[in-house]
Amino acid sequence: ALALLLAGRALAAPPTVDELLTRLDASATTVDTLAGDFTQRNRLKLFKQELKSEGRIFFRKPRQIRWEYRTPDPSTLILDGQQATLRTPGSAEQKFDLDRDPTMRTVFDQLLMWLGAGVRVDGKAKLLADYQLSTAEQGGLPTLVMVPLAASPVSKVFSRIEIRLDK
Repeated sequence: ALALLLAGRALAAPPTVDELLTRLDASATTVDTLAGDFTQRNRLKLFKQELKSEGRIFFRKPRQIRWEYRTPDPSTLILDGQQATLRTPGSAEQKFDLDRDPTMRTVFDQLLMWLGAGVRVDGKAKLLADYQLSTAEQGGLPTLVMVPLAASPVSKVFSRIEIRLDK
């Protein structure tokens, strides 16, 4: 019976997009802060090699983010309201006013949306304006897969975003 139960769990379909968005929506109402690890993979067209970066992200409502790259090149990007700061060892601190820098504003608005802060506002329609949405299950964790639409400005920066959700 245990083998059948385990086999049934392995064959279970991942949650639907609506189910995952509902979970994000529910979390957005109760979670004020969160922290997590991230892996970012970049593939430049000129090179066959993939660049893998790893780090930690911290979020606090309503608009505070700390995005730390730990490897291979340490740096920290901090959002506090409409001001962003980039800190890189050995370099002068860079400041960005998001009211005057639409590119950086778009990056942070996307981060806030992925973290659930923007899911409640305009909900699924807002995501569908920029992404093709699907789900998967990876390592036992439900995953929201977001592929930017070709017409979306997000497609110039990202080819795919995966958000794995734990309990």
